Amino acid sequence: MMASWLFCLLLTAPFLLAAAEERRAIVILKGDPGVSGNATFSQAEEGGPVTVRGTVSGLSKGKHGFHVHEKGDLSTGCKSTEGHFNPDMKNHGGPNDEVR
Repeated sequence: MMASWLFCLLLTAPFLLAAAEERRAIVILKGDPGVSGNATFSQAEEGGPVTVRGTVSGLSKGKHGFHVHEKGDLSTGCKSTEGHFNPDMKNHGGPNDEVR
């Protein structure tokens, strides 16, 4: 539950940085006390793949997952962020499933 809340913040504070061709969005993640991190979304060219890199510290040891919501609107908590971004319409599995 905490991880869901943490990543609901993912889209609420993007700062677009313009490089020559690369586009980047950087977010600062804040969760429960002691849990924090950052994520950088980068795209080398328009229409190209998006690379996500980041770190999260303060989580319990073990496997964790994350998801991105369609909207960054937290006006009614996570309910206003709408569905998970899932352009390929694929189901995701649990920490020990082959398809994650």
